[in-house]
Amino acid sequence: MAKDKREIIVARKGSPVVLGVGKNVVYIEDDEIITVTDKGYSITNFNNEIIDKKIKELSISLEQIEKQGFKHFMLKEIYEQGDSVKNALAGRIDL
Repeated sequence: MAKDKREIIVARKGSPVVLGVGKNVVYIEDDEIITVTDKGYSITNFNNEIIDKKIKELSISLEQIEKQGFKHFMLKEIYEQGDSVKNALAGRIDL
């Protein structure tokens, strides 16, 4: 992001990236770049070639995905603390 521009640019290399488009999503692959502006979005690769991707409809609500069956987000986060610490330390110390 730049102070004088109204755009966000995201490149994927390794970690998952999903672009939300209303109630739907676009799955981004490695070596793809998303540019989001006030007028919409575009996807290109590292060679600046335009990529036309299909928008996928989610079969469940975003809230259901995020809460994963817990009544409240806070409760979910409390139960995830052990896994979060374990994942953060994975590969750094022997568990």
